[in-house]
Amino acid sequence: SSIRFERLREGIQDYEKIRILREALQKDSSSQGKENLVRLNETVALFNFREDPGYNNLLTLLEKGKKELNRLSE
Repeated sequence: SSIRFERLREGIQDYEKIRILREALQKDSSSQGKENLVRLNETVALFNFREDPGYNNLLTLLEKGKKELNRLSE
């Protein structure tokens, strides 16, 4: 195992978590479910950037994204 492999594995796990969570929230017709789906999509959209956000900004963005993902998956 290497650091790169562990980061790749972590990214794949995050992607699968987002995919599963998005599917579950799309089936949830409650207002809370719809609100959570919007929050999830907004959080994921933050990672669609065209310019390098800088290392420190990227770390902050990743931390916020992981926190939101964990909060939504509880």
